[in-house]
Amino acid sequence: MSRAKWKLPVAVQLSWLFWMAVGQADGATAQYPVGVLLSKGRVSVEGRVEFTQHSKYVDPMVFTGNRIIVREGEAQIELLLGGTIRICSNSELSIMHNRSPYLFLLHGGSAAFDLPESRGDTFFTADFLVRTQVGSADHKLPFKGEIRLDPDGTVCVSSKRGGLVVSRQDNQSMLTVPDGASVRLQPLETLTPLLARAEDCSCLDRAQPKDIEKLVLSLQPHQPKRTLLRRLGGVFRRVLRVVSLGLL
Repeated sequence: MSRAKWKLPVAVQLSWLFWMAVGQADGATAQYPVGVLLSKGRVSVEGRVEFTQHSKYVDPMVFTGNRIIVREGEAQIELLLGGTIRICSNSELSIMHNRSPYLFLLHGGSAAFDLPESRGDTFFTADFLVRTQVGSADHKLPFKGEIRLDPDGTVCVSSKRGGLVVSRQDNQSMLTVPDGASVRLQPLETLTPLLARAEDCSCLDRAQPKDIEKLVLSLQPHQPKRTLLRRLGGVFRRVLRVVSLGLL
């Protein structure tokens, strides 16, 4: 793993996230379709959902601002612009932008991504940013990997195709995870990577097919503006803190 200076892209991504969050708070008109959600488990979706004919089944279309909670089994977002995001059992993921460079918030658990044309897509947690490593926003490169967030804030990042850049939220230290490598990082002042196996970053719990048959998808109705603002309150505070640290 090699360390590299990478301040401007982080600042740009975070400021973009801030203004997009403001747009989300303005109402449902700021929400855009992201992809079709395929689920094999007990899955909840918070926010706006519309149903669409997908193959021979009717599946929900998810939008920016949605929070997907997988309690058992797994869910997969088939992105409208190509690629997939797989959300594992006991995991939660929020969608913050509808096209590449994508922005996803991993609240906990594990997620796997397959992005054939990435322009610098970002997954972030309370302590870390994980970004696909592209030269500029004009480049489109394929990336594939997995991210796991433990309850204590430790992240496990595995790159199966393409390099990944991991940084702290305060933008003080960063490192590169090369193609084929896996690392674990604890939320400490010093960004010290620990070598990991690829399976360490995979799903913590995979439901068996016989169990999946009994599981269901539940949808939360679109929340009114006031409720949405309260729900975004934590994200606002986190983004404001990170943007102020990254830009000053």
